[in-house]
Amino acid sequence: MKNLLLILAAGSVISCIPQSKELNTKNVTLHNLNQQEVETELNLPPEPNPKINNSTILGVDSNNNEIRDDWERAIAFEFYNDTTLRNLHNKSAINSKRLTVAYQTNNKLAYQSLAEESKEIDDCAIYFYGKDAGLRASKIANMAENTKERLSHIMKRDLAIAKEVKLSSRQLAPYEQKKVCSKYKVSTFTNKINTKRIEIEFNLPPEPNLEENNSTILGIDSNNNEIRDDWERAIVFEFYDDQIALNLYKQYAKNSTQLTKAFENENKAKYKSLKDDKLEITSCMGYYDKQNSLGVENIIKMEENTRQRLFHIVERDAGSYLGSSPKNELSENKLKSICPKFNNYNLK
Repeated sequence: MKNLLLILAAGSVISCIPQSKELNTKNVTLHNLNQQEVETELNLPPEPNPKINNSTILGVDSNNNEIRDDWERAIAFEFYNDTTLRNLHNKSAINSKRLTVAYQTNNKLAYQSLAEESKEIDDCAIYFYGKDAGLRASKIANMAENTKERLSHIMKRDLAIAKEVKLSSRQLAPYEQKKVCSKYKVSTFTNKINTKRIEIEFNLPPEPNLEENNSTILGIDSNNNEIRDDWERAIVFEFYDDQIALNLYKQYAKNSTQLTKAFENENKAKYKSLKDDKLEITSCMGYYDKQNSLGVENIIKMEENTRQRLFHIVERDAGSYLGSSPKNELSENKLKSICPKFNNYNLK
């Protein structure tokens, strides 16, 4: 499909084609995990017999999920720790198989929708990762054409389809990306391997008892870092792979705790200082465009996830407490000056 997108974009075939190399996924070494753990957790099919698998274009698909077994295994071993990226690659592999079937059955009606779906997958990879995430050019993507027969077939297939398809070059607007790409995002919580790995890597506190945690405004903070344990876990699971967003939302949660303490202690000087800090944090969220992530809305809502907390926040954040409304906008130069601190991996 990468060839099809190039053909559609440029209107010509690229003459220099790299030699394809077959990936061996029978014996692999994984960081932190062994092969059996990944195979079990992701319910992978066995490695197919190469001779049988490579005797046809579509190869062996023993679990009938529209992904060739060796390709599915390669995706899983490469991206086992990133559920969304793995999902994008799986969807791309399925799309490639469906394009081949459409070509083999001369189903021209399916060409347009499948080509549009492939472009959407690529666009969403860029939305989530800021690049194509290896969907067009990588050892995983090259598995679509890892034999001479498959490579020749795909070139013929994509040329034939390109004659029938008119693909828009328009990029999705940010509001469209958020809506369209949400279906490709897979929660880290669906993967036990990821959950345990992240808990260890970020030294997370355990999930608190729900009733006990929600019995007070501040809830449970077992590691005493001024972030409620359930909120801290949610932030890390959402932003573990985005250091800036992780820092911003942890600082937001910490600031909320400190604001509540200052409000309850009637420390107006501290409260005012913390409100200024909150303005910096939220302004830098906008500066770094970290407010459009799909999980942000739920992360922010955790500040007021009980009626008791909601009523408290409304009262706490009322401007009348200061006697005047706080400033609500920072200049571009000010943001350029203060926001880089959220790049720091050691930000406390």
